[in-house]
Amino acid sequence: MTRPTFRTFSFLLLCLLLAGCAFYSSLTEPEKQRRAFELVTDHFTQRLRWQDYAAAAESVEAGLRQSFLDRFSKDTDLKITDVRQEGLVLDETGIRAEGELVIEYYRLPSLTVKTVRLPVVWRFFGADSESPVGWKITNIQLELP
Repeated sequence: MTRPTFRTFSFLLLCLLLAGCAFYSSLTEPEKQRRAFELVTDHFTQRLRWQDYAAAAESVEAGLRQSFLDRFSKDTDLKITDVRQEGLVLDETGIRAEGELVIEYYRLPSLTVKTVRLPVVWRFFGADSESPVGWKITNIQLELP
């Protein structure tokens, strides 16, 4: 790159960075919390979809985590084709959300895809909680038919 092109590129990159910071700081606290919630739920569904159960278990409350890992890790014939969360609704306090976890899967040797809808409850644990700070699943059905 020539010198003027490098300066132009650097200037444009700086402008883009400042615009991003301005946008993020303009968000209200509930919007920031909602976006953080969306990131956590997306991470959980991706990890479950890719059958990375240890990483998915990080989103599960400590008391349920081992049951979650035992349930999914030991079912070696289980093949998950899709996972999504539907109907997630935050309560008025903004620290609890309920919805459904939709899992499409099959079990070898069968290739018939089944769909199951499991109720799921998420809760935000703050700095004053015993659990680590952040969103965690506090209630989930672990049995797939």
